[in-house]
Amino acid sequence: MCSDALATMASWDADTAAVCVGKRLFGVLTLSDFRKLHSRPANGTYVLSIMTPLRHLVHVLPSASVAAAMSTLLESGHEQLPVVDGCDHLVGFISRWPYVARRG
Repeated sequence: MCSDALATMASWDADTAAVCVGKRLFGVLTLSDFRKLHSRPANGTYVLSIMTPLRHLVHVLPSASVAAAMSTLLESGHEQLPVVDGCDHLVGFISRWPYVARRG
C-alpha cells in the first residue's frame, strides 16, 4: 500500500524507492509519484498504480562505462538512475550528486 511505502521512505529519509520482487525490478516510486493520488487515500491504494514501471524508466546496464552512464544520467535530467541487468535484476543506482560535487 502507498501509506506503507511512504512511511518506509520517510523512515529511511529516501525520496526514491525501488519496487522489486526478489531481485527483479518492476519500477521506481518517488515522492513526486504520490501526487498522482490526488484526493485518493494512500491507505488502500497500491504502489503499482502510482509508480513508474521499468518499461518507462531510463536506466543503464551494468556493462555501461562510467562515462556513458553519467552521460545518460545527466541527459535524462533525473537525480539518479537504476542500473538493471538483462534479466531486469536491480544492480543498484547511480546518482548525479557525488559526480557533480567532485566536479564543482
